Amino acid sequence: VAGSERELPQLQAQVDSDRGRGAAVELVQAAEFAALGAPLAATVPAAGFNPQGGQASPRLTTAALLAAARRLGAVAIRAEAQGLLAREGRVAGAELQGRRLEADLTVLSAGSWSLGLARSAGLELALRPAGAHMLLSPPRPPSLYPTVSALGRLLSIKQLPPGGELLVGGGWPATVAPDGLGCEAEPASVERNLGNALAVCPWLSEVELPLAWCGIDAETPDHLPLLGPAPGVAGLYLATGFSLGGFQLAPAVGELAAEEIVGRPRAELEGLRPQRFAGLDGNQLGAFQRSQRPVPES
Repeated sequence: VAGSERELPQLQAQVDSDRGRGAAVELVQAAEFAALGAPLAATVPAAGFNPQGGQASPRLTTAALLAAARRLGAVAIRAEAQGLLAREGRVAGAELQGRRLEADLTVLSAGSWSLGLARSAGLELALRPAGAHMLLSPPRPPSLYPTVSALGRLLSIKQLPPGGELLVGGGWPATVAPDGLGCEAEPASVERNLGNALAVCPWLSEVELPLAWCGIDAETPDHLPLLGPAPGVAGLYLATGFSLGGFQLAPAVGELAAEEIVGRPRAELEGLRPQRFAGLDGNQLGAFQRSQRPVPES
């Protein structure tokens, strides 16, 4: 949505850009958008709406993808990865809890855990742990059809099937634990997230959002993933650093990475190669790895 008349040209440009990429996006007036279950603030003049858009449950989608992989012959092993098997500058598999798994090629796609696993093979990656919180309401009658976001604001409002819970987020930073493997909601982030939500959808003031939790991922300096062979370490392919966008990108990344691994390089991945951070010296890399995402103003 556009938060004011001043943002209408930017919204129109975004709609035109999305339509140019084949998305069925249209510009609708605020009153039309309200009919979809999302009455907007009086200051909001219009929104971009994609009738073909939607949302997916991470839990159910992951289970479906795993089931599909198994049907194609993949074997899933549920175990903690404790390190990579490194031998003379090459990775030969992974050390799992209770067993050793050897492989000609290992794909490292372990989110925030990727940093420590890469170090077990002597590789320092341009990654830092990054957390983001979400706010959840109790179950409610179905009323909100589209997912609501806003120009210039970190914001996402959606209603989850089948229970009808409202989920409010947008990527607001959480406080990451010292070991980089956990996080907790940051009060300032929660307050500003709620402020953004109320500025766009004032009716949320009548909704309880008692549950706040966060998830953790690995983030790169440019917020784009690391995709491709690991620099200087044979036998290791990186698919990590999704910067809190991994669920959305996973199907495309899986397809492109699989094609590369079997010998069909994809030009689309050239700008995402891990080598793009080769110019960072040890001090710069260490400073980034230890830093936390700041809480933005909006």
